[in-house]
Amino acid sequence: MERHSYEIYLFHIVVLGLMRNVLTKEQLSYGARLPWLLLFLGLTALLSSLVSRYVSEPADVAIRRRYLAKRKRKGIASMPLMASVSNSNESSRIH
Repeated sequence: MERHSYEIYLFHIVVLGLMRNVLTKEQLSYGARLPWLLLFLGLTALLSSLVSRYVSEPADVAIRRRYLAKRKRKGIASMPLMASVSNSNESSRIH
C-alpha cells in the first residue's frame, strides 16, 4: 500500500467522483453503504496500481535513464550524486 500511496492520493477523488455520478449519498441506503465503501476502496486500489504500473513506473525509468545518460556524457556517471555535488563544492573552494 505504501508503494502506491501517491497514486491513491491522486486517484481516490476520481473514483469517488465517478461513483457519486452513479449514486448520490442520499440515494444510498444505510445497508448499502458498507458494500459501496468496499467497492470504492477496491476500485481506488485497482486504479492506483494500474496507474503506478503503466504510467508512473515507466515514466520514472525513462526519466532516470535520460538523467543518467546526461551524467554519463558529462563523465560523472560513476560518482554518486551527493559525491559529485560535494566534490564540485570542494573544487570551487580550492580555486
